[in-house]
Amino acid sequence: MPIEASACPTPNDELLYPPYWLVSGVDRKDYISTAEAAAAIAPGIIPRGSVSHDAHEILGCADLYARKHNLEVVFLSELTSMFLDVGTSWTELRADWESGLRELRYG
Repeated sequence: MPIEASACPTPNDELLYPPYWLVSGVDRKDYISTAEAAAAIAPGIIPRGSVSHDAHEILGCADLYARKHNLEVVFLSELTSMFLDVGTSWTELRADWESGLRELRYG
């Protein structure tokens, strides 16, 4: 039986209803409104081959963490905490998380 067109995900579906959201805190100086405290990214819409090593490491770690823990929201701080728990770090992965996160947020 063929799949109906409405059952196929579109880029808009992936943006609005991603398998999970990657969330991080924001620096208040980056925004005019102080009401914003977090930024959310829909990782599934980001082509992995088009980002730097730093952004790729963040996305890859978040993908694995979300799948392993069956999460709909992954906080960047959870990934950092997990690394501390197992005795590693973003530095050990040769990833500059600040640069990668800036790329994911602003392009």
